[in-house]
Amino acid sequence: MIRIGIAEDQALFRKGIVGLLNSFDNIQVVEEAENGQEILNRYQDLNEAEEALPDITILDLNMPVLDGIKTTEKLKELFPNLKIIIISSFDDQDIVVHLYEKGANAYLDKNAEPEEVEEAINTVFTYDFFFNKAATNALEDASTNSKDTIVLNSVDALSERELEVLKYICYANSTDEIADKMSISKRTVEGHRSKLLQKTDSKNTTSLVLFSLKAKLINISELKVNLA
Repeated sequence: MIRIGIAEDQALFRKGIVGLLNSFDNIQVVEEAENGQEILNRYQDLNEAEEALPDITILDLNMPVLDGIKTTEKLKELFPNLKIIIISSFDDQDIVVHLYEKGANAYLDKNAEPEEVEEAINTVFTYDFFFNKAATNALEDASTNSKDTIVLNSVDALSERELEVLKYICYANSTDEIADKMSISKRTVEGHRSKLLQKTDSKNTTSLVLFSLKAKLINISELKVNLA
């Protein structure tokens, strides 16, 4: 069962998505909040009580008190492994890329079909990230126009082994799969992953994918094929 927390200030929409999520066989909403600060407070209380946090948190982008971006930043700072899906009625490409840069694991339009919502949750839970058409288009544009010298300098700091692991990560291979393909231990794979996050200043797997696209280490067409 995938446990979900959700922060959405519009009560009618929140109740609607809670009902939708609870209708899926393997998904259950366990925390509800009206804004980012409220969900942050709930998680801090759960952590202090040594109770498990939800597996995935769904945040509305525009909320009073604490919006989706600021909430993502604070949650990632306190709970780095927490998976976050941002929902919004805005699909501006710069905003979508910015969300991924801040550590979001997926972006969904509020008009998304139920099947896409279910797919996004299951994919984020399994692979750590999900790209729909809007996200793919935004990332493609960002990678095409990227001239980020910091990114390029970071690539130079990566070893051939780390670059190989990075590509496997981008194509949604699990630690076990990477270890098997490279004939190394799972512990070694996790060590490479930690170094990659540190050297590229990435927050999670999604950030590593965005870094790889900007650095031209992978292209969007390869990503689409490997994630299909």
